[in-house]
Amino acid sequence: MSKVTGASRRMLVLGIGPIDPPIGVRDDYLARMKEELSIRDLSMEDGDVIAIASKVVAYGQGRVERIDGFKKGSELAELMHNKYRVLRWKANLILKEADRIIGGYSRHRYVLTVNNGLPVAKAGADTSNAPRSHVVLHPLDPMGEAKRGVMWAKEVYGARIGALIVDTKLSLFRRGVVGAALGYWGFGSLFDYRGMEDIFGRTFRFTVVDVADGLASAAGVVMGEGDERTPFVLIRGAPIELREDRDPPPVNVEPEECFFYNSILNPWRPEGADDQT
Repeated sequence: MSKVTGASRRMLVLGIGPIDPPIGVRDDYLARMKEELSIRDLSMEDGDVIAIASKVVAYGQGRVERIDGFKKGSELAELMHNKYRVLRWKANLILKEADRIIGGYSRHRYVLTVNNGLPVAKAGADTSNAPRSHVVLHPLDPMGEAKRGVMWAKEVYGARIGALIVDTKLSLFRRGVVGAALGYWGFGSLFDYRGMEDIFGRTFRFTVVDVADGLASAAGVVMGEGDERTPFVLIRGAPIELREDRDPPPVNVEPEECFFYNSILNPWRPEGADDQT
């Protein structure tokens, strides 16, 4: 990523919504985005980033299923139900859909999983903004969907852009969810400060900025979580490096590389100290 001076660091985060009617199952969300941009006399320019809510991607893929389809039980689902008090159909769904199951919290019937490299509850499935008696599953191949958005913008607008598929996540010891990049393409997803100098001339040794999640978090605030009906956000002026022809570096790490995860597995228990230390 190129350096951006403070005086020119201006970024527009523009919600494309509310849209009516909402996007339906198997709808072409990219065609709908073009329509919504046109209604607002907007197009895409070189350097823009388009953020797309993961739920409309899932809708477009037909990843909306009846809850009844997950009610057939298994012994393992019964064990999960008993341990974490999660509803049986959710236990079945988690076992079917999760890439990795981390653990859970019975007080809130919460099961933490990993899907598409992101730590999420119950495999990313959600009944909010889903038809009654249905659940929206995590989208398939969100990186590929972000790449498709980049290629689509180049074809339709002749613009070199970045694209984000935005979901939400919880953060350790923080209340509430924030936007996160489930998929990303077309720009440098990380900015590596290592080897650079700070304002006092000291060299950075560890700092890497997660650009993809930072932009997704800004977009998530504008998208909202309820009935805002704003599934698209246009980000203009972001300090990014376009790189549409290369795989972006991954922002996710495996559990064995995660500082938080491994710190929790290795709590501070000095010999002879009581539980309050």
